[in-house]
Amino acid sequence: MADAAPKEELFQWFASELAAERSNLETRHKHLLKELSSKLNAGKLRGPASALEALRFARTEDSDKRALDKPTPEEPQKAMNFTAALPEEQPEEKHVFAANPEEAEMQKVVAAEAEMEEETKALHKKAKKEKSELSNTLRRKSQKAEYFDEGFWYKIARHPLFELVFACCIMGHAILMAAELQYRGVSIGYVIGYPHFNQTAEQAMPGAQTAFDVLEWTFGILFMVEAAIKLWGLRCNYFKEVWNWFDFALVWLWIADRALENLPFDTSLLRLLRLARLLRLVKLARTVQGFDALAVMTTSLYGSVHALIWVAALLILVQMTFALLLSQVLLFYVEDEAMEVADRQVVFEYFGNFTRSILSMFEITLGNWPPIARILQEKVSSWFVVFSLLHKIVFGFACVAVINGVFMQETFKVAQQDDQIMLRTVETKRMAHRKKMQMFFQHANDDDDKVLSPDEWREVLAEEKVKHWFAAQGLSISDPDLLWDILDTSGDRELDLEELIQGTARLQGPARSLDLAVLKMEHYRTLGAVKDIRTSVDMLRQQVNLLVRNSLDVAVTFDA
Repeated sequence: MADAAPKEELFQWFASELAAERSNLETRHKHLLKELSSKLNAGKLRGPASALEALRFARTEDSDKRALDKPTPEEPQKAMNFTAALPEEQPEEKHVFAANPEEAEMQKVVAAEAEMEEETKALHKKAKKEKSELSNTLRRKSQKAEYFDEGFWYKIARHPLFELVFACCIMGHAILMAAELQYRGVSIGYVIGYPHFNQTAEQAMPGAQTAFDVLEWTFGILFMVEAAIKLWGLRCNYFKEVWNWFDFALVWLWIADRALENLPFDTSLLRLLRLARLLRLVKLARTVQGFDALAVMTTSLYGSVHALIWVAALLILVQMTFALLLSQVLLFYVEDEAMEVADRQVVFEYFGNFTRSILSMFEITLGNWPPIARILQEKVSSWFVVFSLLHKIVFGFACVAVINGVFMQETFKVAQQDDQIMLRTVETKRMAHRKKMQMFFQHANDDDDKVLSPDEWREVLAEEKVKHWFAAQGLSISDPDLLWDILDTSGDRELDLEELIQGTARLQGPARSLDLAVLKMEHYRTLGAVKDIRTSVDMLRQQVNLLVRNSLDVAVTFDA
C-alpha cells in the first residue's frame, strides 16, 4: 500500500501535466489560426497594385506563416521525458508541398520578375544617356526647384496665367506688325501711283505712326519684364529650357533694333526675326488646358516630318521618271520645223527642259491637269489622251490616295504616342466621367442629403433609361443590389459621390490584365495559406496523438 500511494500520486501528476500540455496546444492552435486570419485580412490588395507587388507580399506572408507554424522543441519535451524516443513519431516534419505545380509556377514568376528587374535597370541606364521628352512632361522637382518653389517670383514665372498673358501679348504684337505693314503699303502704293491710292499714309491714317511707336515700346518693355521675371525666379534653371534662350535672343534683337533705329542701318531683317516669337504659341498649346485640338494639330505636324521625307522622295522619284520620259518624246515635236511655231512654243512652255517638265508633272498629278492634257491631245497627238487618263487614274488617284492614307496614319500614330497628349486624354476622360456621375447623383438624390440610400438606388435603377445610360458608359447593370454592395466600400449603407465615381470607374469596361494578374496572385496566396493551415493541423494532430499514446503507455505501465 505504501508503494501504491507514490504511484497514484505520480500518475495524477502526470495526468495533470498532460492535460495542461493539451490545453497549451489547443491555445496555441487557436492563436495560430487567429494570426493567420489577421494576416490574410491585412494582406488583401486594395487599389491598382501591380502583380509583382502582390507576388512579393504573398511570398513574404507565406514565409511568416511557415515560421509561425513550426513548433518549438520545448513543447513535446515533457511527454518525451517519460517514454522512449519513437523514430516513427517525430513531431516535426518537412513540408511536402514545396514542389507542387503552384509553387513551381510562383518560382517561375519570381524568376521572370528578376529578369524583368534586370532589363528595367538596363533600360534606365540607356534612358539616362538619351534626352527624352518624357523628362519634360513628367518633370520631378529637385531640391533646388523645391527651394525656388518657396519664392514669390518662381511661382509667378511658373503660373499658367503668366504664360497665357504673354501669349496674348505675342498675338497683340503680331497684330501691331500687321498694322505697320498695312500702313507702309499705303505709302508705297501712293508713291508708285497704284490705282485707288490717292493719299499718303499719314493723310489716310493720321497719328498712326505715333501710336505704332508707343505700342512697339510697350510690347518691347513687356517682353523685357517677362524675361527679367523668369530670370529672377528661375535663376540658373532659366537657361535649361530652349524656349527661354529663344525669348532671351529676341529681347536682345529688339534692343538692337531700337538702338539702330536712328542710324543708317536697315533693321527690317531684325523686325522680321521677331515674327519667330509666334512659335511660342506652339508651346502654349501644349501646356494650357483647353487648347487640346491645337496641341494635336501641332504635334501631328511635328510627327509628320519623318513620313513627309519618304513621301517627298517617292513623289520626286516618280515625277522625275515621267518628266524625263515626256521631255525626250516631246522634244522631237518641238524641234520639228514642219509644225507651227505657236504650237511648238506652247509645248516648249510645259516640256521644254527638265525643270519645266517636272513642274508640269506635279501640276498634272496634284493640280489642274486638264489644260496640259488637252494641249498634248490637240497640239501633239490624240493618243496622249490615253497617257493622261491612265496617269491620272493610276498615279494621280490611286497612288496619291494610298500615300495620303499612309501619311495620315503615321502622323496620327506619332501624335497618339505623345506623352502630353496621352496625359491630356486620360485627364479629359476622368473629368468627363466625374461630370456624368455628378449628373446621375443629382438625379438620384431626391432628398438632397449628399448620400444615396439603398431605396433611392433601387428606385433610380428601376428606370430602363438609367440602365441603358450605364450600359453606354461600359457598365451593364443586371443586379442593382449586388452593384450596391460592390460600390459601398465603407459598409455604412450609404453611397456618397466619391464612392460612386471611384467604384463605377473601377468597374467600367472589360477586365484588365492587371486585374487578372492580381486575382491570380491572390489565388496563389490563398492556396498557400490553406495548405499551411492544413499542415499545421496535421502537426497538431500528430502531437495530440503522441501525447495520448504516451499517456496510455504510462497508464499501462502503472497498472502493470
